[in-house]
Order: sequence, then structure tokens, then C-alpha cells
Amino acid sequence: MATSTGDEMHRVFTNDPIHFKSLVNSIVEVETVHGSGTHKGILFTIDPVSETVILLDPVEDYLNMKIITGLNVKNIKCIQSTNVPKIPDNLFKEDWAKYISEEELESKRIKLRDWLVKNTIPIIESGKTLKLSDDMLIIEPPYGPEQCMSSNEIVLSKIQNLVKSMPE
Repeated sequence: MATSTGDEMHRVFTNDPIHFKSLVNSIVEVETVHGSGTHKGILFTIDPVSETVILLDPVEDYLNMKIITGLNVKNIKCIQSTNVPKIPDNLFKEDWAKYISEEELESKRIKLRDWLVKNTIPIIESGKTLKLSDDMLIIEPPYGPEQCMSSNEIVLSKIQNLVKSMPE
């Protein structure tokens, strides 16, 4: 149920998330309140609740990022939706492989496998991936709680908690 103060309804109940999504990966201009100006860049994402905007601006070999909180956003205008520079898929993914040796990774996999088996979890190995019965849950390198994946939230939560509780 929508709550309102006076006659005003919160913006979350009146904004258009489908329109927001259509702006993602487009070059936009964000006008801010209080006359603080406009910001231009590729719309990486927009939170449909807070309306906070993340803009990326490719500059030579790096990306300049601007985060504009929803309270400061007055208007968003699409400038260009085609031929927009591609944002790398791994923008926010840590390249953990450069920090962990193959031997250490192998040790972590064996240690986690043994810990799960000790706790009566019927885990099987498939290459470097640990699996629970027919892909109900998979654990990818580097074998932390964040690398546990399952469509069953109960199983996922229990295994993640077990991984977190594994002794060093």
C-alpha cells in the first residue's frame, strides 16, 4: 500500500522503471536540482527506487564514473541510443585469478570439498567446479560463499553459511 504525506505520493509509485531500463547503455544528460548543472555520460544503471544514477564516461584507457543520488536528479534526457561505446562486462568483477596460485586454488577446493562431505553434503567434482546433485548448487573458484550459485534459496543459504563456518 502506498503511503503518502499529504496529497503527495512517493516517487517510487509514480516513476517508470521500464523507461529507466530503456535508457541503460544510452548516452544521457542528467539535469540536477538546485542549478548545479548537467552531467553527460553512458547510463550504466539507475535504481528504480532511489532513482540514483551511475554514469560512465570513457576517457582514453579508463572509465570515469559519476554517481548522482536520486534526490539530486531533476531530469534525464536521452541524447544517443545507438553507436554507444561498449562497456566491458567485467567492469566490477575482481580478477581474483591473478592473486591466487593454482596450488592454493587446488588446496581451497579440496579443503571445501572435504568440509562439505564431513557435514554430510554429497558434493561431486566436475573439473574445478564443486556440485551438489544435478546442478542444484554449484561452487566455482575461488570457492567462497559468493561463488555459490543455486536457484533454491534455502539450499544456497545453508551452503553459504556452511562455507562461511569452515575452519581456517
